[in-house]
This record gives sequence, C-alpha cells and structure tokens, in this order.
Amino acid sequence: MYLKNVLGKFYLKYLKGLFLPRDLIKYALKKHHGRISIIYGKKKITCGRLYERAKKLANAFSGLGLQKGDRIAVFLRNCPEYFEIRAASYLSGAVLVPVVWDTGSGDLVFILNDCGIKLLFYHEDLPEEKRANIRKKTKIKYFVKVPKTGNPPGRGNDIAYEELLLKYAASEPQIELTGDDPASINFSSGTTGRPKGIKLLQKSWVNSFYNYVLNSTKTRREEFCVFHSLSLATAGGTAFLPALFLGAKNVIADKFDAKESVSLIMKNRVNNIFMSPGYFMPFLEYCKTANIKPALSNIIIGTEPMPGEKFKEAIEFFGPVVQEGYGMAEVLPPLCLLSPKDYMLPGGKVREGVLLSVGRPLKGVRIKILNEKIEKCPVGKIGKIAVKSSSVSCGYWNNPDLTRAHYKKGWFYSDDYGYFDSEGYLYIMGREKDILSRRGEKFVFAREVEEILHTHPYVSEACVLSGNDKKIRAFVSLKKEFPGFKPEELIKFCGDKTDKNAVPETVYIVPELPKNESGKIDRKKIRKSAII
Repeated sequence: MYLKNVLGKFYLKYLKGLFLPRDLIKYALKKHHGRISIIYGKKKITCGRLYERAKKLANAFSGLGLQKGDRIAVFLRNCPEYFEIRAASYLSGAVLVPVVWDTGSGDLVFILNDCGIKLLFYHEDLPEEKRANIRKKTKIKYFVKVPKTGNPPGRGNDIAYEELLLKYAASEPQIELTGDDPASINFSSGTTGRPKGIKLLQKSWVNSFYNYVLNSTKTRREEFCVFHSLSLATAGGTAFLPALFLGAKNVIADKFDAKESVSLIMKNRVNNIFMSPGYFMPFLEYCKTANIKPALSNIIIGTEPMPGEKFKEAIEFFGPVVQEGYGMAEVLPPLCLLSPKDYMLPGGKVREGVLLSVGRPLKGVRIKILNEKIEKCPVGKIGKIAVKSSSVSCGYWNNPDLTRAHYKKGWFYSDDYGYFDSEGYLYIMGREKDILSRRGEKFVFAREVEEILHTHPYVSEACVLSGNDKKIRAFVSLKKEFPGFKPEELIKFCGDKTDKNAVPETVYIVPELPKNESGKIDRKKIRKSAII
C-alpha cells in the first residue's frame, strides 16, 4: 500500500502539477463536477456549483480591493459558506483567519486587530452588542453578513453574502502564488493568556494533504460520506482538502448534539466521522442507550487523547473501525495514528494497554521526547514532545520571541508532555498545568486520574484540575442518576489506584461537562465557575 501511495503522490504532485491547495481544489471539483459535495439540512450543493461560487467569491475579494496576502476573518458556525470561503481564499491568495464562534468579545477584538483584518464574514444572528463592539474597536472595512435562514439584505455598510456573489463572474482568478505565500492564521484556544496566531503557508496545507496520501489505507472503490460536527475553524478544518479531493459528501452540522448527530448520520448514510472525545463519548452513549448502530466504516477521534476505557467501549460497540489521531495547531496532521492493526490481536482480542497511546509516528513525521536539558529521553521517560514534518507552520503571528523559542531547524518544540514505549507508541500526558504531583523524574498527570475515573461503571465523563491552592478537584458527569451514590466513593476509588498526592480532595457531580467549539472539555470555564 505504501509504494502505491508514494506513486500516487508522485502522480498528483509532479505529473498533474498539483503543488498548491488551489491546484487540488480545481482538479477535484472539476473531476467530481456532478457529485453532491455539501449537504446542510435540505440544501445540497454539487462540486461544480461549489467551484463556481468559490470563483465568484474570489473575484469579489479582488473587486473590493483586497490583494494577495490580505487577511479575511471567518466568524461563523459550520455552514456551506465556510467551504466556499475557504476555497475562495486558496483561489485568491487571501489569508484565511478562522475564529471559533464561542470566542469572547475581548479575544475576538484582539484577533481581528492583531491580524489587521480587512473583511469579516459573520452570521446574521451575531448579537448587535458584539457587532457594535467590533465596529468600534477595529478598523475592518467590509462586513459580510452570512444568512442562517433566507437571505436578508445587508444593513448600513454590511454586505449580504448572496448579493456579493451576484455581482461577480465565475471566471478563474489570475493570481500568482507560491508555496511560501501565507494561507491561513489559525489561533490557539488561549488557555493561558491571549490566543496565539499560528502562521500556515500554502505548502503547509498541501504537504499535510500529501502526508494523508502517503499514509492512506483508502481505496478508490470506497464512497465517502463525511460528517462534520467539529468546528471548521478548528481541527475540523483539516479534513477540508482530503474530503474535497476524494469527492466526498460533506454532511454539515452547525453545532453538536448527540441525538441530532445520529439522526443526520443515519439519514445521509454517513460512513466517516471525525470527532473529539468530548463529542464522541456522548455520541457513543446515546447510540448504546437508544440501541442504534450507524454503519460507520471509519471513526477518527482527535484533538485530545481518548480515555482508554471509552476507546474499548467504542470498539466493542462499533467494531474495529475506531482510530485515534494526534496533531497540533502548529504542525498540521497527520502526525500519529492508532488504528485497528495496532490494537487488534488474532482471535478478535483487543490490546487494551495500547489504547492509552495515540499510535506511532506516521511516514514523513519525526517525533522525539526531550528532557529539561533538551536531551533525548530514553524509552518510558516522560519529557516534552518535539515534532518535525513538512506540514510544520512557519511560526507565531506577530510574535518573533515565541517563534524563536519553539521553532528551530524545521522542528517544533511543543509544551506537550509524553513518552514512547518500547514498541514506539506515543503516549500524551498533558502540559505543565496538568501535573498533579511531581517527585524528581516521576510525574502524575491529571489524565492518569481521569483514566481511573473513567473505569468506574457510573462515570460518563471526568475532568481533574489542580487549582492555585494546590488542591485537586474532580468534575464528573454520570451515565444516569444513581440514588444513594456519594461523590466520596469516587475519591476512595481513586485512592486505591494512584499516588496519594494525586487523589482528588473533592469530587463534584455535574449534569454534563462544558465543551468549547473544538469539542474539548472547557477546562478554563470549569476553573472559572469553580473559582480555582
């Protein structure tokens, strides 16, 4: 398969000349012209129609006076327009700045000013107070209103999305682009201080696509229908180029809801999903409770490690179609992948221990674990993770000091802690703030205690935090109500299985754990609500 993939990459890149994202888009949308590309409610858009609208939008950028390298921000929930705007940015050379819908006013204004945004796409139901704040505190010239229902006209200086497209032809934009031109600025979640902008080049995105090609196990006979519930402004956007290239049907949900997700997946015969653990666990629980098993051939879990016990439950329910990927905003995926060939044994047994890993580094990716002296750690020793890949970003936007600290000679030096086992499997432990106990080279991370809590038969989700007062607290949601059950039972449960210095002092039972737009448990919100 690998030799076939190498030949496939050579054919596409060098014989067909697909060196840039726009080349991939042109090739794919023309090839799959008549296929349905997007399904959103009752709306269906073919590949040909998507390409036509993307070209009109790219020409609209030029008509408004935007030039190659100018930044445009997309402040939208998942919607068909997201695909059109992203494709148009690649066609025109505009730099896409995706902003997640739950970004607070302060961080939003910071991002828009930091990037010098010239045009902002926003949903019509953006609260007027938030909109007025943007107008007052930024120098954005153009505001484009994207409808949620119908197509209301623009107000004041605002431009209605559909009216903008009507003004321009669907001709091929004639823009000179190279792989070293910027393509997007993606922002971190800002868990410590302001969000960090990560500058990704045209070649970063195209190299990420070709890394998918090199490591693919797909065949051309397969038909793909992909469900998008993760925000396209976050990790969900990494599926954009592969999905378009394969001519996949893209079923879009503007927000995640377990019951609605199952309904959309069943109705549209979705066979591929990409979810965070925070979305997948309630999705799995709903499927089990409702006794519904969608015919999924590929389930990819990403954005953060999946609890091992829940991974095992997913395999038992859906079969060996579940995979876990590892990536980061600074280095586009794929980096590692844990697949059925890693965890399935002869006779249908599962290697449970390896389910705690994120797999082994993929072809084209190098990963090393470093100690505090920036020396390579031996097998089994925890250290910080450094990654080298052709998809690495070129640094942080407007932050040269931080760039110099983390980017060196093609390597990205992350703040993630992890270790390799003797077979080369990578285990992600967390970051500095996730360390609950440390004695010399021995660490106990929040993830380790969360893994213990997830093995309790009553626990649905768990989050463990250490506050400024050094006290350890666990926040847990249960699968259902259990009369007479006391949180103290979970403290004892942990006490029997981990270092006494890492046992939660308090356990809070909550209806559900909050999630951010990335589908991750919103630890910052939990900290704030618990005042820790």
